[in-house]
Amino acid sequence: MARYKPYEKYKDSGVEWIGEVPEHWEVSKIKYVADYINGYAFKPDEWTNEGKKIIRIQNLTNPATDYNRYDGSISNKYVINSGDILLSWSASLGVYVWNDEPSLLNQHIFKVVPNKALVCQQFYIWLANWFIEELKKDIHGSTMQHLTKDKFGRFVLYLPHIHEQQVIANFLDQKTTEIDGLIADKEKLVSLLQEYRQAIISEAVTKGLDPDVKMKDSGVEWIGEIPEHWDVSNLGYKSRMIVPMRDKPVNLTGDVPWIRIEDFKGKYISESVSGQGVETELINKMNLKVYPNGTVLCSCSCTMGRTAIVASPLISNQTFIGIVPSQQLCSSYLYYLMQVCSEWLQYLGQGAIQQYLSRHDFEHLKVTFPPISEQQAIADYLDQKTTEINDLISGIQKSIAQLKSYRQSLISEAVTGKIDVRGVI
Repeated sequence: MARYKPYEKYKDSGVEWIGEVPEHWEVSKIKYVADYINGYAFKPDEWTNEGKKIIRIQNLTNPATDYNRYDGSISNKYVINSGDILLSWSASLGVYVWNDEPSLLNQHIFKVVPNKALVCQQFYIWLANWFIEELKKDIHGSTMQHLTKDKFGRFVLYLPHIHEQQVIANFLDQKTTEIDGLIADKEKLVSLLQEYRQAIISEAVTKGLDPDVKMKDSGVEWIGEIPEHWDVSNLGYKSRMIVPMRDKPVNLTGDVPWIRIEDFKGKYISESVSGQGVETELINKMNLKVYPNGTVLCSCSCTMGRTAIVASPLISNQTFIGIVPSQQLCSSYLYYLMQVCSEWLQYLGQGAIQQYLSRHDFEHLKVTFPPISEQQAIADYLDQKTTEINDLISGIQKSIAQLKSYRQSLISEAVTGKIDVRGVI
C-alpha cells in the first residue's frame, strides 16, 4: 500500500475522534454544506404501473429490485435527475449518485444539494462516504435504525478551499477505481474457484474417480452416464427422512441446540451460534424430533441447497429436513451428493411466495449409489480437494477484506486531511 505525506502544519480540531486537521482547513457542519430535501411519503395505494419510478431505499441497496411508479402530479423538488446525490438516513445508511431516468424520491432519503460556496459536489460525495461510516456508530431506532435530524445536522466537518477539494476528489476517484478493479478481479477469481469446486464435486459423485471405468446411461437426464456397476434409485430407499415440527418451542434455553441457517458454517454442524437450545424434558413432552449424529441436514425452504452433517444431536423447525443414511450409504458421500442435487431440487420447489421442498420430493429424488467402499473413497478425495480450494478462497477473501478496509481508510485520511494528496496525480 502506498504511503502519502502529511500536511506541513496542523491544528487541533477540538473534536477528539477527528484529531488534528490541516492548519488552513475551516470548520463547518453537515447542515451548512448542503440542503437536504426529504422524499415524499408515497402511500401504497398511490403506486401505479405507469409514470415515473419511485426511488425507495431497497432500489438503492439492490438496483435489481422492482420499482413502484407514480403518474400523478407532484412538486418538482421530489424529482431526481441523473447526477443527483441521494443520502438514505433510515434503515440503511448510505450515499448514492443517481444515474438513471428522471424519477421521484420516496421518504427516508435525502436529495442532497451541495452549497457550492462551501463544497464541490465531487468532494461532498467522498466526504459523505466518510461521515456516513462515522454516523453509523451512533444511530437510533430499535426496529428501523435511523439518524436523528439533530445528530446528523450538527456533525462537525473541516473543509479545505474548493480547489483543494477538487484535487482530493480527483485523487480518490482515481485511487478507488484502481482498488475497485483489484477487488473485482479477486471476486471473479473467488467465483471461478467456487465453480471449479462444484464441478469437482459433481464429477466425483456422478462419474466416480476412475477415468477408465466402463459407463452406462443412468436413465436420469440431469445425471447422465454413470459407472456401469453403480445403482440409481430413489433417495428414500437408502435413507429415512426426519421432518421436524412446524413451530419452534417458546423456551429456547435448553441443552439440545436449536439450529438456524446461520449455523451452517462448514461440512459439520454441532452447535447453535445464537446459543439457543431445547430442554430434553420439553423434547419428550412435545414429542419433538431430534437429528442423530450422521444425519445429513438439508435446507428445504428459502435458502435451498445448504447442507451439513450433524455431529451432535440437534433440533430445528420445518425449514430443514434430516436425511438419516442406511448402512449402505455413507454420510460424507451423501453430504457431497446433496450439494450436486441442490440445483435440481430448485425446480421442485413449491409455493408461489416461498419455495418449499416436501418429504416426498426428497424421498423420490433419483440419485447415484456406488458401493459403500467407493462412496468413502469419493468422500475422502473430495474432503482433500475442497479443503485445498476453500483455503485458496479464504485467502483471497481475506485479501478482498483488506482492500476494502484500505479503501475506506484512504477516503477517511484524505477527507480529514491526515494525508496531503496535492501533486500526487
